[in-house]
Amino acid sequence: MIFLAVTMGFLAENLREHIADNRKEKEFVAGFIADLKADTAKLTAVIKYYDHILPLMDSTRINFSLLQKPHSLHTVMMLQRSMAGYMDFIYSDATLQQVKSSGGMLLIKNKATVDSMLAYDSQVQLALINEKVLGQLLISTQHEMGGLLNMQVIIETLSRVKTVEQQKALADSLNTHMPDFLIEHNAAVTGQFYNDYLYYETVATLVKMSMADLKKKATATLRFLHDRYHVTE
Repeated sequence: MIFLAVTMGFLAENLREHIADNRKEKEFVAGFIADLKADTAKLTAVIKYYDHILPLMDSTRINFSLLQKPHSLHTVMMLQRSMAGYMDFIYSDATLQQVKSSGGMLLIKNKATVDSMLAYDSQVQLALINEKVLGQLLISTQHEMGGLLNMQVIIETLSRVKTVEQQKALADSLNTHMPDFLIEHNAAVTGQFYNDYLYYETVATLVKMSMADLKKKATATLRFLHDRYHVTE
C-alpha cells in the first residue's frame, strides 16, 4: 500500500509537471505568434516605404547630371528627400529572448516548431545586417552630399517667408537665376558621389528585397504555428 501510494504520488507529480510544461509551451508559442504578427505589420510599412523611396532614388540618379546645369533646384530637392533617412525594421523578439534565456526551448517538444522559430530568427538577423550596412552608407553619403551641394543659398532664401505660396515663388525665382547648386565643379567629387549614391541605392534595393522575403517567412511561420497549435485569434 505504501509503495502504491508513493507510485501514485510520483505519477501525479509527473502529470502535473507535464500539464504545466504543455501550458508553458503554448504560452511561448502564443507569444511568438503575437510577435510575428507585430513584425508582419511593421514589415508591411517598411516595404511600402521602399516602394515609395526607390523610384525617387532611381529618378534622382537618372537626372544626376542636371545638378551641374541651370534650373536644377527640383533635382536638388529630390536628392535631399531621397537621402533624408530610411524607415528601419524594429524586431519584435521579446518572446524568443525570454524562451532562450529561461531554457524554454527544452519545453517545446516539437522539433519542427523549434526549427521554425530559429529559422525565422536567423533570417531576421541577416536582414538586419543589410539594414545596418544601409545605415552606415547613409551617413557617409550624406556627408559627401554636404560637400557637394550649396544648400545655404536655398535655406536662407526659403526661410525668409512662411507661407507655401511665397516659398514656391522664391523657389521658382531661385531656380531661374542660379547657375547651379553645386559648391564647386569638380568632376572627381561629383563622380565619386554618383558612384556612392548608386551603391546606396543598390543596398536600399537589397534591403527592400530582404524585408519582402522576411515578410513571406513570417507569414509562412504564422501559418505553420496556427495549424499546429490551433491558437485562437
